[in-house]
Amino acid sequence: EINASFRRFGPLVVDWPHKAESKSYFPPKGYAFLLFQDEASVQALIDACIQEDDKLYLCVSSPTIKDKPVQIRPWRLSDADFVLDASMPLDPRKTVFVGGVPRPLKARKFLAFENAVSKVCRTCIEAVKVL
Repeated sequence: EINASFRRFGPLVVDWPHKAESKSYFPPKGYAFLLFQDEASVQALIDACIQEDDKLYLCVSSPTIKDKPVQIRPWRLSDADFVLDASMPLDPRKTVFVGGVPRPLKARKFLAFENAVSKVCRTCIEAVKVL
């Protein structure tokens, strides 16, 4: 159902945490991640949304509910990388991996958290490309 509601915007994969283990047809927590093949599809989805209180909503229908507003929280690929000082060389020996980062987090904001502990010149969030 989720795939059918959103494929009009372009090819996508629907995922949620522990999907493979749960074998559930619907996301258990009431949210899902839509991974579109093209960023233009994300823009088309945003354009189809209504905005209310700085939040985006799309009305989605199912066999039991008609035009239910669901919140859309886009995450752009450009938010995945932030370089504070491009002239500073990157040293692989001083690279740290941090796991469990919330998906909506932007690299610029994460760098601010890291700088509270130590000097950081670059933050890169690697999103899973194939689920």
